[in-house]
Amino acid sequence: SQGGWEAFDRLAGAHPAEALAVVPVLERLQAGLGAEFPTYAGLIGGLGSGDLTAEGYLGRACDKLVCETDWAVLYLHRATEGVFAVWQSGGAQRHWPEDRALWPAEALAVLDGDAAE
Repeated sequence: SQGGWEAFDRLAGAHPAEALAVVPVLERLQAGLGAEFPTYAGLIGGLGSGDLTAEGYLGRACDKLVCETDWAVLYLHRATEGVFAVWQSGGAQRHWPEDRALWPAEALAVLDGDAAE
């Protein structure tokens, strides 16, 4: 494991699987996604990349065989220690937390950008 939020700066240029290994991120996603977590974890551990952003960390990955349709995004918001996930599998796109009012602006831009593709 990568420890807690103090490990944030180590996520510069890191694959999203490394961000998922940050203990509070992993715990929050496991609790929030429930039965969907294995699907999300499989996608976010696929072919992908990530880096620090102005307000946090953004990582994207996909199933390399069906990258256009089966993908995942992980966004971490540094100031609030927020964890946000978007993924698509089997033609259905989902996001967590489901309440968009909880999403900071930088994360919403990611959500809206991916929704429009």
